[in-house]
Amino acid sequence: MNPSTAGRLSGLSELVLALILISAVLTFAAPCPPKEDGSFMLCHWAAQVVALMGGLIAVLALLRLILSRSRLAPGLSLAVALTSLCSALVPNLVIPLCMVTDMRCHALTRPFTLVLCALLVLIALLDVYRQSRARAA
Repeated sequence: MNPSTAGRLSGLSELVLALILISAVLTFAAPCPPKEDGSFMLCHWAAQVVALMGGLIAVLALLRLILSRSRLAPGLSLAVALTSLCSALVPNLVIPLCMVTDMRCHALTRPFTLVLCALLVLIALLDVYRQSRARAA
């Protein structure tokens, strides 16, 4: 595969996964709803942070797409990997989720976030490896 095509494919897949992450934690994989008094539990704020970090990943992936032939591309891919890793740590480690483990935040939001972030880390690190091999050759 052409190195430029592989770089664009990596950037595009990172962008799509980041957009899925944002939409998921805000819609179909959203955490617990507001309490009866209208206030939110901590899991709501964890999802908000994940959505914000997903936006950052999307911007980095978009820059990766635009600058696919630049010397900045490996650094952007590494930034996507590190930001995705940090996003995976938000639910339950950085911001605690609900105490009851069968609630929506434990059953849906956290696993969905972990899987998408793991895929993002994998794609980004494979892209960094591919780029380092291409520069060495």
